[in-house]
Amino acid sequence: MSAVLNRMLSQLHTLSGTELALLKNAVSAMQALSGGAPAVVTTPKEAKEEDATYMVLDVICEFMKAKGADFTSPTVLRKTKHYSAFRQKIMEDGMLDFYKKAAGNNRVALRALMRVGVKLLYQNLIELELPTNSRNMMAHMHRLPAVINRAFPGYAESGLLRMLIKRGD
Repeated sequence: MSAVLNRMLSQLHTLSGTELALLKNAVSAMQALSGGAPAVVTTPKEAKEEDATYMVLDVICEFMKAKGADFTSPTVLRKTKHYSAFRQKIMEDGMLDFYKKAAGNNRVALRALMRVGVKLLYQNLIELELPTNSRNMMAHMHRLPAVINRAFPGYAESGLLRMLIKRGD
């Protein structure tokens, strides 16, 4: 294997979902030009959606791992039968928009705010005596805005949610 290829492979883990989708499309195009069978091409919109849903799953799993609770990796969660419903909740039902309104285009702020929401959801599931594993967290993600609004009434409407991440969690 060449040194250039080795360097490229060693850096793959640093790429975002969008960047990986672009790389996948470039490899598919090269395969098609060389006579190989092209892979399925991902559109930029699909790549952004996958990147966002993966980030949410990663926040859930990171939180669950820190708690010492039962968790499944984001990669495995994406293969479950519940993933398409989860993806719809994140992308189409406005849950991600709720967070982006508060965090703007800052991915670090978005991730930190989601972590606050996941922590509150975890506490809420305990109060309701429901299982607190990563799959159940995934199933209840649509409740995040309501859980945050319950814990911090009026913050979302007045644009103060961002203050939660500045003070820490």
